[in-house]
Amino acid sequence: MLTFLLNVWDRYLSPHSRMKRLPTRILAHLEPNSDILDIGSYDGALAERLVLGDPTISLTAVDVVVAPAPRMPVLRYDGHRLPFADDAFDIVTLIDVLHHDDHPEAVLGEAARVARRKVVIKDHYWNTRLEWWILRLSDFLGNRHRGINLPNHYLKPAEWDALFDTAGLRIIKQETFRYGFLDRCNQVIFVAGRR
Repeated sequence: MLTFLLNVWDRYLSPHSRMKRLPTRILAHLEPNSDILDIGSYDGALAERLVLGDPTISLTAVDVVVAPAPRMPVLRYDGHRLPFADDAFDIVTLIDVLHHDDHPEAVLGEAARVARRKVVIKDHYWNTRLEWWILRLSDFLGNRHRGINLPNHYLKPAEWDALFDTAGLRIIKQETFRYGFLDRCNQVIFVAGRR
């Protein structure tokens, strides 16, 4: 039964809504001819769609867990220190990454270190305990079978503010949304720059 639910989630709910709608939202915050680092690419599917959506960008993909057959090259890194110099990329993206890490402040700090212009983060937020449980269930259904870390580090809005302060970043833009009627998770995109 669990396998059936995971397959239904994977095939009809999560990727369909996410992969259909998210690239356009992310591309709206990128700039043509930019050098992009995408942290947390896994199989490269979303990164590939970003490049297809704007062929002028140059995209480097990294992750601590790389799918067996990624759709584009994905460099494995240790999750602690990005193997790039300071200011190596125009823009860094973290798409549904920070809530999977045990130390999101360190990952965000590394993203800020290698980003010349800005960091674009897409993640989640919660206000009520029910919303937290919905995020946890959604994350479990979408990621457990892939071997992705699930520490359930979902943040409330004030906690996001504190995380940006710790990383030395300021929020330039913020957008909240849902993918559609079936999406009960609170989605958020932050565009952040250095203080």
